[in-house]
Amino acid sequence: MREDGTRDKYSSIGTTNLNGKFVIAPIEKGSILVEYITDTNGNKKIIGAKGAPDLVPPGVIYQDENDVPSHIKVVTLEDIAIDPYQYLGLQEP
Repeated sequence: MREDGTRDKYSSIGTTNLNGKFVIAPIEKGSILVEYITDTNGNKKIIGAKGAPDLVPPGVIYQDENDVPSHIKVVTLEDIAIDPYQYLGLQEP
């Protein structure tokens, strides 16, 4: 990402597992990565949020998308996950 000039647009880049597959999770500046559960009434509730400290300050807990300030973009792992092999043009082992 540094070599192709896109690294600067991300506040954080991590690796994780999505549906049994290793992925890269680049969080763009101004975005937070959230994880949801669906309650018994079918409502989505945020159970985790990751992002830059100015977007997810210590002690702040977002429980619902409506709790997130409008200037912050909310994304899920499914929205941002990148297959590292495909990104690098490599064949999977």
